[in-house]
Amino acid sequence: MVERVKRLFQLLISLGLLLMSTAVVTASGPASGTPTLFSHFTVVNTYTGTPSGVAFDSQNSRYVVFNNGPRDHGPTNVLEYSAADPSTAINFASDGGRSSGIAFNATLNSLVEVQPTNIAGQTVFTVAPNSVSDFAAVDNATGVTVDSSGNLFVATGADGSIIEFPHDGGSRTVVSDLANPTALLSTTPGKLLVGDCAAGRSGGKVVEVTIATGQEHTLSRSMVCPDGLAIAPSGALLVSDYGTGIVYRQSMTGSFVAIASGLVRPQGIAFDSTGNLYIANSGARTIVEIPVATFASELAISHRVATVTARSLRVSWVNSAFTNQVTCSLFRQNGSTLTPLRAKTLTTPVCTFINLSTSTKYAVRILATDGTMNALGSWISLTTRKK
Repeated sequence: MVERVKRLFQLLISLGLLLMSTAVVTASGPASGTPTLFSHFTVVNTYTGTPSGVAFDSQNSRYVVFNNGPRDHGPTNVLEYSAADPSTAINFASDGGRSSGIAFNATLNSLVEVQPTNIAGQTVFTVAPNSVSDFAAVDNATGVTVDSSGNLFVATGADGSIIEFPHDGGSRTVVSDLANPTALLSTTPGKLLVGDCAAGRSGGKVVEVTIATGQEHTLSRSMVCPDGLAIAPSGALLVSDYGTGIVYRQSMTGSFVAIASGLVRPQGIAFDSTGNLYIANSGARTIVEIPVATFASELAISHRVATVTARSLRVSWVNSAFTNQVTCSLFRQNGSTLTPLRAKTLTTPVCTFINLSTSTKYAVRILATDGTMNALGSWISLTTRKK
């Protein structure tokens, strides 16, 4: 009997099931307002300098720039880690500057670096192996991104502007009324995301900007200083908060959920080709990685209360980052065998099944999607009461 229970328990773990013997149930996953934080990031590089940005090229080589270059790499301010040998740093380019951001230009197959100040007056540079070339002068350049057409956008902390440098030449101001933009990201055609670090404990926000008109739409006001923006291969938006050391994930509904904490002044972030997130953890002088699996487990539902009677069961939960439809499925559980019985599609966080057998063990699976990625199924086991 003991071995049978052990085998069942191991099976349930492998399926991601959560077994509880009491009627009041709490499961892993973020709750609304009090999210569970997944802090299992891995340090992949440690430096004597201060990394401020990270980017990947089309071959999945990783590039790291520094606000204060690592002394053990001489004057190098841009390091490369090739996809073939990601553990070895290559001195990619040296400019002796203080980088505040980096972006990969897929159109030109090149890197763009920005700096807040430079002796020569230039703050925007194109970077190639062993060379850094002047591109433009922007007062206090704090962030950079390149869209799919090769148009370059630079944030300036001096006057809160976003400046566009079209691929065919010239420049224009997109917006000029932000408080302190520090991060930029090109998303869908014609749109930009801006991390705006304003004064005050919670004045920071993420803003979506329509490039053609300069129209602004605030996505979040709950951060201190969003200093890194990245889109996962799944389409999910990730934001690093320099002020709190937290990485957030945004759902299609607009809410943000914390998925990693314990970082120290995180700045630039970027995804590799397999969906792992890399973060310039500047305060700790490290580059850290959050595995792709974290972004799936973050979407698991937080169970709150499950109740049973002789012929019914009811499960309610807190859905943290999504409000779209949920599939709730009922299974009869007999040892290690799960027999599917019924399924419901819901838009409310309550699932009820009636006309059940008495004294019978059931399992309920809740599967949700927020429009960007499927969640891992959240499971709970219940036994109906005797009459």
